[in-house]
Amino acid sequence: DIDSIHCIYSIDIKLFFHWNDDTIIGKKKLSINELKELKTYPDLFITNANDLEQYFEGCKIADSEIGRVKQTVAYRGKCFIVNMDLSYFPFDAQNLQICLRSHKLPIELIELRYYEDESAIDTHIEHEWKIYGFCAKKYKTLATASTTAKVYSSLHIVTLIQRQSGWFVNNVMVVSFFLTLVNWTAFAFETTEIKERMDVCVLTMLASISNKFVVGDRLPKIQYRTLLDQYLDVCFASQLFTILS
Repeated sequence: DIDSIHCIYSIDIKLFFHWNDDTIIGKKKLSINELKELKTYPDLFITNANDLEQYFEGCKIADSEIGRVKQTVAYRGKCFIVNMDLSYFPFDAQNLQICLRSHKLPIELIELRYYEDESAIDTHIEHEWKIYGFCAKKYKTLATASTTAKVYSSLHIVTLIQRQSGWFVNNVMVVSFFLTLVNWTAFAFETTEIKERMDVCVLTMLASISNKFVVGDRLPKIQYRTLLDQYLDVCFASQLFTILS
């Protein structure tokens, strides 16, 4: 579920973390409490979380000979969409990011890396959005952004999606286009038939305004003009020109 109006999206994700710790070499079992007491425990969190619930956490020793630990954490809830650009709405594409970072360990002690072998997207129903794939990018934070002047490793898991624009085309753009065509039929009347011409122009203008109010809840509330806004502006300007003519 992706909310373009509030720039948030819903996720149900399971994350796997792997790292080595020499202090557990030779051990067979490891509890969650023991895991969190390790000096190498990364204590990762999602920086763009909005309302996330951690509903599962587990760990195991993947390889006792080298001290390899595997932690599994599952989240369900909402995240903010980072840098959402709606300039080409409703033909826009977005990047849904999950931004991971350690709470305390700086980049000198931990560097986040992405393992593609353990990555997958479950089957989902496609309505307004279509998923094209996913990737991951590594970053590091700025020392000036930390109160302790530390630099942290950051990993962004990115899902690439594109909006299915059919609903907006059929219910907004096509309707406005035909209302504008009907508005232009006013030129078919004689110049002396002012009442008939004004009736057509005013009624189509009111219908266009009503249609925009009806679909207004589905449109993003942003301060800049989207492609759909520009299209509707042209339609309104054409209808206004017909009235003034």
